[in-house]
Amino acid sequence: MSIKKRRLKPRGNLRGSRLQDTALRELASTASWHNGESLTWGSLAARIGVSRQALASKTAVVEAYHRAKKEIATLENSSPQAIVRRTLDQRVADLEMQLNERNRQLNAWIEKWVTVEYNCRRYGFEPDKILEPLAKPNRTLT
Repeated sequence: MSIKKRRLKPRGNLRGSRLQDTALRELASTASWHNGESLTWGSLAARIGVSRQALASKTAVVEAYHRAKKEIATLENSSPQAIVRRTLDQRVADLEMQLNERNRQLNAWIEKWVTVEYNCRRYGFEPDKILEPLAKPNRTLT
């Protein structure tokens, strides 16, 4: 009694040079990878219908894969969509927003320290003495 394995995707007859040629053709069209899904070993294997290990065992495919990754990275870095130029007004607005946030944080800290100082006076402590540096410990051996 033999158990027949069922594959999720049929592999077809892609082995040896046919597998290598198919993978190289797929990697040669970087335009399809540029706009669609990102180029990974898994996505390449899923498009062809083979395992990642089968692709990675072919040295020509590995070299073509790395070339395609570099080419896609340079295309993404130089495309007009990737280069975002903000106007001076946008930059000023962002800086004003950051300044307002920092002022809000500063006011919150001032309020907290005023509360600490008030509680020190209320419980009979001198606020300036609380913030003095500690005396150095006596660590000499007798």
